Amino acid sequence: MDPVRCVIERWTEEADLQRRRYLEEGRAHHIMSMIQDMEEALEAQHEEVLSLDEAADESGYTEGHLKRLIREGRIPNAGSDADPAILRRYLPRKPGCEVLQLNGIQGLSRCDLARDFLESVN
Repeated sequence: MDPVRCVIERWTEEADLQRRRYLEEGRAHHIMSMIQDMEEALEAQHEEVLSLDEAADESGYTEGHLKRLIREGRIPNAGSDADPAILRRYLPRKPGCEVLQLNGIQGLSRCDLARDFLESVN
């Protein structure tokens, strides 16, 4: 499972725990609001159109390989024939090259996400 989806799942469990065990409806609502923000950011990120240069940097594949995948119809072209582009949603990832990104913030780790979350609820 995607690391961000794992965080969302843990936050959902935490919100449920706050409601059931501690009767903290306000804190649970705050957590659910953060989850909704995260899901909206993920959806916006999936719909972002990347140039081949950006797609190559993010995917770990060369521009030539990505052009070939578009030409073969294995990836939909989000640009034009003269200037191909790829929706992040369809971007292949070379194994070992995944970088967690959220709305352009690169290098966001699970620890950063957890620390930000804990600071926001305390």
